[in-house]
Amino acid sequence: MNEELKPKRRHKGTIPQKEADIILIGNTISESWAKHDSMTLSWTSAADLKTSVTTLETSYGMRSDVKGARAGITQEFKNINVEIDSGVVQIKSYIGELFSTKDAPAYFSHFGIERHNEKYTFPIDKNKRQLALEQMRRGIDQHGLANRKYGKAFWDDIYSRYVSIHKKAIACDSASTEHVNIKTVQKAYIRRVLNSLVHLIIANNPDTWKEELRIWGFQKEKY
Repeated sequence: MNEELKPKRRHKGTIPQKEADIILIGNTISESWAKHDSMTLSWTSAADLKTSVTTLETSYGMRSDVKGARAGITQEFKNINVEIDSGVVQIKSYIGELFSTKDAPAYFSHFGIERHNEKYTFPIDKNKRQLALEQMRRGIDQHGLANRKYGKAFWDDIYSRYVSIHKKAIACDSASTEHVNIKTVQKAYIRRVLNSLVHLIIANNPDTWKEELRIWGFQKEKY
């Protein structure tokens, strides 16, 4: 068979790519390195590697927690949006009673309702939707609808809960971004250290480097 046509064997690197694998091997190698005082890198140490791995491992767990929390917040948004959309339908009916069905659209903006895809509804964007809720509350007061079933009490409650959910979402997204940044920085550092150690071990053990790598904890076939 032509050499160029032969299927290429997938190369398995000594240093893993997956975060969980990096954490595992990082812990193993940091402990091995601490036992080999003669093996040094001028720009870092076994203690620094251990600290970085611990930081990544902690962030890994916290990122999972944040992901779980965000799923709950997303569901809260879905639930309250059902209430909001139902309430908007009722408000449009009230406006029709006040100004006639024909003239009602001219007053929708007083209540935060806007035209979207040939329909009059609340904005989809979360920031705009919160502002629309504020406008809705003002419109309810201005047009004498405060005492209706879908009046002041209903929209004050909706607004309060929406703001609370929105704040939680912003905090959760911020935390997620922070942990992604930690992952990016620490993962790159750990892989750089591990790669440097592989080269150092090979340079110091030209005849037995394969065995030495295994002694340290580098298990090539696993990745």
